[in-house]
Amino acid sequence: MTYIPYLFYLMRQQRSATAFLAVDVLFLVVALLALHSALNSPTGTYVLTATVVFAVGKAAWSVIKIFRSWMAYLHASESRIIRRRALNQSFGLVKLTQIRPSEKEQVAGFSVHKTCREPVLHSEQIDEFLWTAPQLRVVKNTEKPLAVARLIRRHRGPLLTLLACQHREARKEKQLFFNEEKLCLASRIDPDRGQVECYKGLYFDALLTNEACTKALVDENDDDLLTDFTPMFPLYRRFDNQVCLDDIAESAMSDHIGISTLGFTRDRYIVIWAQSPKVLHSPGLLAPTGSGSCDWKDLVSYDDFLHTIRIAMERELREESSLKMLSPQHPVINSTFVLGFFRWVKRGGNPEFVGITRLDVDSSELKPNLSETRRPREKRQAKFLVEKIDDLHSLRARIERSGELSVPLDMNLRCLEEFYSKRGQQLADFLYGADH
Repeated sequence: MTYIPYLFYLMRQQRSATAFLAVDVLFLVVALLALHSALNSPTGTYVLTATVVFAVGKAAWSVIKIFRSWMAYLHASESRIIRRRALNQSFGLVKLTQIRPSEKEQVAGFSVHKTCREPVLHSEQIDEFLWTAPQLRVVKNTEKPLAVARLIRRHRGPLLTLLACQHREARKEKQLFFNEEKLCLASRIDPDRGQVECYKGLYFDALLTNEACTKALVDENDDDLLTDFTPMFPLYRRFDNQVCLDDIAESAMSDHIGISTLGFTRDRYIVIWAQSPKVLHSPGLLAPTGSGSCDWKDLVSYDDFLHTIRIAMERELREESSLKMLSPQHPVINSTFVLGFFRWVKRGGNPEFVGITRLDVDSSELKPNLSETRRPREKRQAKFLVEKIDDLHSLRARIERSGELSVPLDMNLRCLEEFYSKRGQQLADFLYGADH
C-alpha cells in the first residue's frame, strides 16, 4: 500500500507531533479502561453513574482531540498545487529563461540550451568526456543530505501540506506513491577529479525540493495564494546582475539522478512511448523507451559511476517495455552507451543523463507498460526505422510530426545528433556492429 510509506515519512518529519499524538491515544486507552472498570464495578449506583459519565466524556473528548490532531498531522487542507511562471527571489522575480549556469559550470562549457519546451543547462564538453567511458569513482557525500534535511525542516509545515496534496492526487488517480531510496548527485561532473560524489536520498525528499521549488499552493475554493515555494529555488545573483543556478554541490535540492535511454531494436527501429496523462512529469508527451531515475540499489560498484547509470537506464527500459522476457536474466540487452548530461532547470537544476541501448529483440516485441506509458495513437508512430546511420538526419523531424516531445526525449535526440555529427563511425559501429 502507498499509504504506509507516506505515514512513515510523516512520522520521520514530525517526531514531536508523533509523540504528542501517541500520548493522546494513550490517554484515550486509559479513559476506555476506566469506563470498562466502572461498568464492572460493584460500587453504588450514584458513584457508578458519575464514574461512567466522566469516563465517557473523557473518551469522547480524547477522540475529538485525536481526530483534530490527526487531521493537522496529515496536513489535510482544501488546497491545490499550481506551477508558478516566475520565481519569487529576495532580489526580485526571475523567469526560468533568465537562469544561467554558475561560474564553475560555465568554465566546464555549460550554457543555456533551449529544448522544444523549456530551457536546460548543457555542455558538449562534458558530453565528450562521458563518451570516453572514464572510470569515475563514486565517493559518498555526508554534507548534502544534511543541507536537504535543513531546507525541508525550515519549510516543513507547508511542504508537508504540498506532499499531502500530491498523495491525495496519487490515490485519486490510483498511482503508486512509494518513498523509494534514490541515488542522488552531490557534486558536478568534473573531468579533472576522476570521481563524483553521491548519497542515498528519498523520493519524497525530491518531491519537497526539486519538484516543489517552482510550485505554490492555492486555496481550492477561492484561489487565494497559501504558500509560494519558489523562494526555495537554488539561485544567486552575480555582481553583474546575472542570475545563476547553484552548483550541485552548493544546492540544497535533493538532486536525484534522472536517466533515460532510447531503445534501438534488432530490426533497426528506435522505439518511443507516450507518457501516461497521470504521471508527474511530461504527462501525455512522447518519451524515450526507458525514462525515470536512479535507485540506490542500482549502485552495484563504487568504482564505475557510468556503469551504474547504464544499469539504471536498462532497468527503466525493462520496466517501461513490460515484456516478461525483458528481465536481467534474459540476454535481450546488448549494450548501453551514455550520450550526454544536462540539468533540468524547471526541476531545480536536477541532473539528468541520456543514452541509447542496443536491444536483441525486434520492435514488435516491445510493449508499453500501461501503468506508466502508452503507445501513441497510431502504432506506426511508436517506432522509427533507422536502416542506415544517415537516417538520423531526419529522425528528429519524423518524431516531432508524431507529437510533442518531452524534455528527456528532446535532449536524448539532441545528444544523439551531437554524437553522430562528431563520431558517426563510432555510433554506426555501436548500432549495427563493427562488420556492418
